[in-house]
Amino acid sequence: PASLPAAELIAFDVGQGDAFLLRFQRGPAVLVDAGGNAWSDYDPGARVVVPAVRALGLTALDLVIATHADADHIGGLPAVLDAVPVQALAIGAAEAERPLFRELLAAAQRNGVRVVQLTAGETVRLAELTLQVLNPGPVPTGEANEDSLAFNVFWHGQPVAVLPGEVSARTEAQLAFAPAGVLTVPHHGSRFSSSERLLRAVSGHTAIISVGPNNYGHPHPTVLGRPEPHGYAG
Repeated sequence: PASLPAAELIAFDVGQGDAFLLRFQRGPAVLVDAGGNAWSDYDPGARVVVPAVRALGLTALDLVIATHADADHIGGLPAVLDAVPVQALAIGAAEAERPLFRELLAAAQRNGVRVVQLTAGETVRLAELTLQVLNPGPVPTGEANEDSLAFNVFWHGQPVAVLPGEVSARTEAQLAFAPAGVLTVPHHGSRFSSSERLLRAVSGHTAIISVGPNNYGHPHPTVLGRPEPHGYAG
């Protein structure tokens, strides 16, 4: 409807995991991860993301992004590819040794979804949407979190969001984040991420932590206190 904002980021309730939808008025729809659980048969891709995408009136997705092969990020993606027409699947570092990564590629193959591998320095353009890829580098570190896809989101040339994946402060220090309005807090609020440098660079108005019941201490109390001094509403 015309009342929709020009650009919005929707965080789906997938528990301890990530599933974000970037939706643009008269523009593309991009899904980033779809949650998942390595210790349960519950599939948030099938149970949450697919019904939500349909309820939002979307009949297809222009791009699906798999940030990295951890279960709480890509476990739900095969169900999405099986249920919703998708033009392309973007991956970062190939993690062929991990069963979930192989399952994702198999889902793409059986549904005729083109797979594109992205590395730092590349850009993806869909109409007026531009994704500026910041991570991973051309040589993988071998650590899934540090190799996760991270990118700046531009709409009509203006930065609107930063999605840093699950990188730690060590990798954050190497990336050129854009001064955008919305930041998805990396690694579910881990105390090893969301450095002062990241928060200063983005200087947004909204920080989103996608988190559920967990044994990791996410989000860490120190992280919850970091964004506000930089102007975030949380």
